[in-house]
Formats: sequence, structure tokens, C-alpha cells
Amino acid sequence: SFVRGLVELSNTALKQRVNIKLDVALDALRSSARTSAATNPQVLLARGRVEREVGSPDSAVAAFARYLQGDGPRPIGELELARTRLWLGDRAAAAGYYTAAASDDSAVVAIIRNDLFPIVADTLLADYDSRRGIYRAAWLRQFWGSRDDLSMGSAGDRLAEHYRRWFYARRNFALVTVSRHYDIAERYKSGSKDFDDRGIIYVRHGEPSARVSFSGSGQR
Repeated sequence: SFVRGLVELSNTALKQRVNIKLDVALDALRSSARTSAATNPQVLLARGRVEREVGSPDSAVAAFARYLQGDGPRPIGELELARTRLWLGDRAAAAGYYTAAASDDSAVVAIIRNDLFPIVADTLLADYDSRRGIYRAAWLRQFWGSRDDLSMGSAGDRLAEHYRRWFYARRNFALVTVSRHYDIAERYKSGSKDFDDRGIIYVRHGEPSARVSFSGSGQR
């Protein structure tokens, strides 16, 4: 029951958009390190995700690595570890990303698809959806390899940069609701349930060359 409570608390906190209780979940997860629940695969996966969400990628890496030492499903652990290490700029983590992508684990397939959504056209996403197993991994290798070539970078540069941008946008440009309503005059509709328009542009193009900010009540 303690394990179930920790996992449900963590998943609820990760899904919240307003009045987020990540600190409560993190405190509970860290306290569980002194209990038998600490080695439970579900708890370790939840802890890695919460640690990453609060901006502690090194702790997240440790939790995901420990998860992989247990008997939980490997593909999801490999993917979450790879995503976090790529965020930290570790290009060697691409190997784990492609290994996980070659599985037909439904959670892995869905996460990768969602990660691609801001930068991939619908037709390419349909192509991704049609692939299975090693052919899905091969499709991703070609996709990211072509972007390395376009940016004249080294192998793995664009994939690592994507996750740096992704997790930056998660912390700075996340939508506060998944039920975004567009004004009838808005011609651009990203369709993202993760980021506002600033986040979409950031994930696509990276750091801006200049920033403009405004503060004030808006009252005359």
C-alpha cells in the first residue's frame, strides 16, 4: 500500500498544471529511501521522473539507473534514462534511446511520438506510427542523422539539443491547462498539450537572439 501511495502521489503531481505539489511528492519519495519501497521499480521510475521535473537531473539519472538494476520493464527505464542523460548533453545516451525505440513497448512509443510532435509534420508522424521494432529505431536514426547533417554537427548533437530544449520548455513554457482555447482570429494553432507558443518555437529553434519582457498591471 505504501508503494501504491507513493506512485499515485507522484503521478498526480506530475499531471498537475496548477497548484503543483511536486515538493510533496519529492519529499515522500526521498523519505521512502529508508524503507523497503526504495527498491520497488515503480517507485524508482516515479522518483526519477519527479527528480527530473524539479530540475535535479543527476538524481533522476541515479534513480533510473537503479530502476534498470531491478526487474521492471527495461524499455521504459532505458528511454527515461536516455532522455535525461541527453538533456545533460551526454550524446552517448543516444544508444539507449534507440534501443528503447526498437521495442514495441506502448509507453515508449507514445513518449517518443509526443517528443517529436513539436518538430515533425503530420505526414512524418504517420510514417513513424507505421514502423515497428528495429524499423522504428532505424527511422529515428535516419531522422536525427539528417538533422545532424543539416546543422553540420556531430552524430547525436541534434538529439541531445532537442532534449535540452524540451526540458527547458517544460520548466519555462508549460501550458497550465490541456484545454487550450484559441481565439477565432488566431491563424496559428500548434495543437500542443505541453507548451505554449513560446515553448513550441523554443523547441524548434532554440535560444532566441533577443528577448523582450513586460511587467505591469495593465491598468491605466
